[in-house]
Parts: sequence; structure tokens; C-alpha cells
Amino acid sequence: MKEKDFARRIEDFLTSHRTKDNRDKLAVEIAQNDKYFELLIGIWKRGDIHPNYAAWVASHAVMRNEELFKKYGEQLFDFIPYCKTSGEEREILRMAKDSHIPEKCEGKVLGTCLSNIENPAKAIAIHNYSLELLDRFMKRYPELENEIMEIISRNKPHYAKTIQRKIDKLFHKRSRASK
Repeated sequence: MKEKDFARRIEDFLTSHRTKDNRDKLAVEIAQNDKYFELLIGIWKRGDIHPNYAAWVASHAVMRNEELFKKYGEQLFDFIPYCKTSGEEREILRMAKDSHIPEKCEGKVLGTCLSNIENPAKAIAIHNYSLELLDRFMKRYPELENEIMEIISRNKPHYAKTIQRKIDKLFHKRSRASK
């Protein structure tokens, strides 16, 4: 299918046919073709056609093809400051959580997660995915654990109860791992 025609299919989905089945069909096709993923990101970045749904499709395409995140992850994290909704950022974090994070992108991901943790106004899902990613970084880089845990601890009273419970589990898990 020509890229122009596929771009119309993406736009059609975003404007009128937003079902899980249609999302899955579109995500399968996008996962198999880097050019289609680039089209989706371009439409998403324009922000004029339901960016939450564009992020939703992108996330499900990455779930089917992790290589897409390896190739476009840094670009997606660069886009976070321009996201119009928390749902878009949540989907980018979800992609990172379920994918291998290329070394060149780790600094951006870590910085974004720490910034999210320091901002109690962020959505619960954003805090949740940020904590999960920070846990991965602490496993990979134990020398960062004390600093990350301090930031999390300092901000804990400002979080929703569900996130506070997740933090308690994280602290318990980390303390058991250090014994």
C-alpha cells in the first residue's frame, strides 16, 4: 500500500474507527513497516487528530515489534515536552517499560522518570511507569540506587495512595535485594 494511502487509513482510524480490533489490525501493519511507524509518529506530532489515540496505536505497534522503540525511542522521549495530554506521555513510558532501552537513550529516559517522580501533579499512570523504569535502572546501575530512592522518598507524601503503596513495595523489594 502506498504511504499516502496508509496515512489516510491512520487518520481515518484516529477520527472515526477507534476500536480495539481496529487498533490491533493497524498496529500489526505498522509493526511490520518502519515507514508506517514514521507516518504514525508524524501524524501524532502534528497533534491535530486525537494524539492520545495515535500514541495508543504506536504503543501497541511497539509491543509487537520492539525494534521500533530501539530505532525511535529517543525521538519519542524528545517529544514528551510537546505532548498535549498525559495519555501520550503514558504511552511513551509504556513503550520504554516493555522494551530494551538503547544505551544512547538511557539518560533521557532516566531524566524524564526522575522529573516525573519530582512532579506530584503528574498522572498516576505516569508515576507508575516511571517507578517501574527507575526500578530497572537501579537493577542495572546499583550505584544510582541511593540517589533514586532518596528522590522517591522525598516526594512520597505528595503521591496518590496507590503510588505510595507501590513505593512501599519497591522499598521493601530493594531492601531485601541489598541483604
